[in-house]
Amino acid sequence: MVEETVEDSTGSVLAVAPGEEERVRVGLVQAWRELKTSPESASVRDTYRALEEAASQLRQVVEDVRLLGWIPGRCNICKRLGM
Repeated sequence: MVEETVEDSTGSVLAVAPGEEERVRVGLVQAWRELKTSPESASVRDTYRALEEAASQLRQVVEDVRLLGWIPGRCNICKRLGM
């Protein structure tokens, strides 16, 4: 027996729905639309963006600390100290 599946445009299987492919597809699309407009989804997006920004700043600080003492005059700390 071959099971029918509901797939997205990349071929990823979203659901296995023998004989119910269209009904399940419509339900998945509706659920996706509701999820995109939910307040929880907006909160997750905002938090993710804030974390991306913080991570970028943190990467620079970590790189400065790693360079400290290795290559004098190359990091922001050296620049701040006038080196």
